[in-house]
Amino acid sequence: MTTAVEMACRVLWPWIPPADAKTEKQRRDPRNFKTLLARAVREGRIRDEGFPWLEKERAEAREIAEALTQVGEGLELDPTPYTTTLLETLPSLRNYQAHPKDRAILDSNMALVMLRACADTINQLFPRVSTPE
Repeated sequence: MTTAVEMACRVLWPWIPPADAKTEKQRRDPRNFKTLLARAVREGRIRDEGFPWLEKERAEAREIAEALTQVGEGLELDPTPYTTTLLETLPSLRNYQAHPKDRAILDSNMALVMLRACADTINQLFPRVSTPE
């Protein structure tokens, strides 16, 4: 799943080796997944608003934090933008899946969350263009 996001970035921004590259190493794409993902975030192609389920989850978290505060338990919500979290976690998850140290089996809920995040990320990289009827 995460590899699909990386490949989508590479399709969007193909690597063109320098004209004077003589060796395979000089022709090789030096960009890694995190660099490409950071470009997408920096250019505004991937934004928190592009994850339709995110606001609902944040609203639920605020409700839980409020309820805990009312019973004397404090809970501070993390204000970090989701895109920042994505930028840190997707490359790590991709590496974990591509190079597992042991069995890398995800439970169905975790797999669905990853699938949804990856699909929403790719959909933001390649937004639909409405066509006149």
